[in-house]
Amino acid sequence: MGWRHTPSSYLLLLAAVVAGALAFHAWRRRQDAPGAKSLTAFLIAVCWWEAGYALEFGAGDLQAKIFWAKAEYLGIVMVPLFWLVFALQYTGRERWLTYRNFALLGAPLLVTLALVFTNEAHNLIWTRTALDSSGTFPLLEVDYGAWFWVHWVYSLLLVLLGTVLLVSSLPRSLRLYQKQSWALLIAASMPWLGNVIYVLGLGPVPNLDLTAFAFLLSGVAMSLGFSRFGLLNLIPVARNKVVEGMRDGVIVLDPHHRIVDLNPAASRILSLSTAEGTGSNIVQLVPGGIPLPGANHSAGEPTVRSRSVRDRRAATTT
Repeated sequence: MGWRHTPSSYLLLLAAVVAGALAFHAWRRRQDAPGAKSLTAFLIAVCWWEAGYALEFGAGDLQAKIFWAKAEYLGIVMVPLFWLVFALQYTGRERWLTYRNFALLGAPLLVTLALVFTNEAHNLIWTRTALDSSGTFPLLEVDYGAWFWVHWVYSLLLVLLGTVLLVSSLPRSLRLYQKQSWALLIAASMPWLGNVIYVLGLGPVPNLDLTAFAFLLSGVAMSLGFSRFGLLNLIPVARNKVVEGMRDGVIVLDPHHRIVDLNPAASRILSLSTAEGTGSNIVQLVPGGIPLPGANHSAGEPTVRSRSVRDRRAATTT
């Protein structure tokens, strides 16, 4: 039996396209946005997962469904790992991302991948596979083996840890960064809620994996994060990097001269609250009156220097 044309399979392919487009957008920010590369890897893994399930969903015979179900795991095992890596980078905890720690975190996932492709020899991932033809379209029906549960719990723990890191950063983040974090949390939680419902057999349609469909909603949430809340354009900077008690004003700029953070002294100098100043272009706030890093000096743009509060200038740092 060949490919079955169903609205659901095309919806899954649409979700894969959305994830691919978001990955491309994140990759374009890789040079100046911490976490952009790991977010790109996360979205590529999601894209692969979506495309694999679309092909599994549309396949008409058992062997084809098993083939695509195995192929999906190339994305499935990477999604929780790169979600955690992104959360660490996004919240300023890059020091935890040593090569040793990354290898330790990824080792169980590589074991899962190896067991998936050799399942017929040990049945540690699936103890039984069958074709469920009770509905309007055939679905893959499986009974899970011992290692699947190890992998599933481990993956949920990685996602949970990344989510906790984001949640813990919310209280001390500025309002704009909180919106970014909420968009990311919604994008991450929807698919895993669908996955829990599917794996535990609680869904309205038996053997229908809601995870992949939920990723489409995640794509909407992440698209809002990019378009409305400046995700990867404005990256949170830990408040302890700015000395709030200094008499001198301190402004933290991103590579495009937008204000990422500023201390109370700088807020007083600019007559703006921290929330109002964040995301603004410093050139527009103080045209011609503040030194900018990376300026074109031959064109008459200012050079880098700093002034004290008494000089009514804010120091800049990148």
